[in-house]
Amino acid sequence: MDSYEEIVRNWYNKIKPLFQNSLRKSFGNLLSADDIEDLYQETFIAVYENLQKGTVKYNTAWRP
Repeated sequence: MDSYEEIVRNWYNKIKPLFQNSLRKSFGNLLSADDIEDLYQETFIAVYENLQKGTVKYNTAWRP
């Protein structure tokens, strides 16, 4: 059975390319690779913290 840390790490790595590719398609000419990496990191942390607090609603969805 995977540990909690492994589950979070797998989730982080699984959605990272989807998120970053979406940003590149929409804002590639405005954002550097470092900006895209930073945005993903900040967004992941915000979502993770909101999940921990229980403030993410059941019907919350991300649409690339």
